[in-house]
Amino acid sequence: MATRSVTRHSVFGDAGELPHNVLPTNRQVAQHFLHMKKRKNDFNKDKYRAVSDAVISLWNKASIPTMHYLSVIKRVETMISTGSELSRSKSSSARQSTFLATLDSLFDIAACKCSMSYDNSTKQVSISCNCLSQLSM
Repeated sequence: MATRSVTRHSVFGDAGELPHNVLPTNRQVAQHFLHMKKRKNDFNKDKYRAVSDAVISLWNKASIPTMHYLSVIKRVETMISTGSELSRSKSSSARQSTFLATLDSLFDIAACKCSMSYDNSTKQVSISCNCLSQLSM
């Protein structure tokens, strides 16, 4: 018989802490949310904020500017809501497989979205960036 105290989620996996020395993946952020759910008497809104604070802290350790705080909270909330909806419904397998494919990618909250390319023949990396923070360097 399953109970609410079970920490395994059908989409996100087992609850867990965020890593302390690397930027987290989408799955790790979701698993940290599940870990936070163990705290009783907290609303999900408070948990979204706590998870966002922890993720932003990791990005700050890496000295990477992040998007606005409320945008990070919304990104966490959207990911958790989508995963929870997929675990409860019999939605299309294409939608579910697309979502599952994104779980192991970086939970990217960088303020600047620049494109990078690598020329294998010259071994050169080129960055195309028009961000204000890059223009002032």
